[in-house]
Amino acid sequence: GFGLNGEIDLIMNSLENGISLGDINFDNLLNVQDIVLLVGMILNDSASDDFQIYSSDINNDNNIDILDIVELVALIIN
Repeated sequence: GFGLNGEIDLIMNSLENGISLGDINFDNLLNVQDIVLLVGMILNDSASDDFQIYSSDINNDNNIDILDIVELVALIIN
């Protein structure tokens, strides 16, 4: 209608778009604050956006649950 056309490329690789798995508060650190946010998301105590949901599924099983907390703790310890 407006004479516009083109293409769009979406990058879903977490290393290329600036989203690090487990960094739920986007402060470029993996720490206890990320664990607290993840627990809040699991318990539905905190609102979250799409980017937080994406970064919270640390084990990539399409579920945000205790297994993601375990993975996050392992990432922090290592």
